[in-house]
Amino acid sequence: MDSLTSRRRRDSNDEAGHCTSTPSSSLSSSSLSQGREIVPELYKSAGRKRFRAEQPANDEEREMMRSLPCDTESALLLLRAQFPSQVFQGRLPPIIMYSQLGAILDNQFLIDTQLTKLAKDNKILTFSSFTSSNYLIVFLDDFANLEREGIFKRFVTQAVAASMDNSRGEGDELRITRSVENSKYFSKESLRKRWKFEEDEIRKLVNGGYLGIKDSGLYCISLPGAGEFVKCYEKGKKSVLGAIRRAKFGEILQTELEQRPMKKTAPLGVQYHTFDLIGSGEIVRIATTSGPLLRAKRKV
Repeated sequence: MDSLTSRRRRDSNDEAGHCTSTPSSSLSSSSLSQGREIVPELYKSAGRKRFRAEQPANDEEREMMRSLPCDTESALLLLRAQFPSQVFQGRLPPIIMYSQLGAILDNQFLIDTQLTKLAKDNKILTFSSFTSSNYLIVFLDDFANLEREGIFKRFVTQAVAASMDNSRGEGDELRITRSVENSKYFSKESLRKRWKFEEDEIRKLVNGGYLGIKDSGLYCISLPGAGEFVKCYEKGKKSVLGAIRRAKFGEILQTELEQRPMKKTAPLGVQYHTFDLIGSGEIVRIATTSGPLLRAKRKV
């Protein structure tokens, strides 16, 4: 009797255990199965929505994207705004020094690559300077918009402007060297045959500072009045660098230096020269709690 009772209890427990375990295992497997199907799809769709880059819808938008300034062009525009055009009373366009770009951008390869592209796209003109490592940069529009008369006006509005438009491949009309200066050249033959300049007119363009003689029969575009700028530049650079070196420990806060009355000794402005000095490595700019600190490098 006891054995029959115990056997019935065991059977009852087995049935109860089977009934309770079956739904649990069934629910768990279906949930996992659904999870494997739903969750990845959820993340896939979310990922597609989040990381898909929108493409320009039409040609107008694509052209607008291409017209946005690159890093180097943005830096040039910033430096252009610092140039004191009133000092030269409209005789010179805004001039940017090549070395100044190093104070804003720390990638020299990027600077040189984008400058070459800007020159090829006819956005800038570059001119040889008084040192081999530095040169002058001018926006083509600024150069072309200066007031001129006679053959000088004809040279800029016809020869330079038209050659810029056709610089991608009409022979010797205009050549762009792949050097750090990105200089542009005219051949004597193109000046005479295409642009109808006589020998005496070409001589006047050279004497007026519009053409520089590169080689026999080859001329580079030059910047008239560059000598006046170079005088102001050298005078101001010497004055600003001297003020930093004479300061205690050879360092001074940038705000303090810019507040000093230096218009006579630095007509281009203190900030114009600090960009140049930082970019050329003659001084360093250090961030402090009181503002940027300028420190002159010690002479070895």
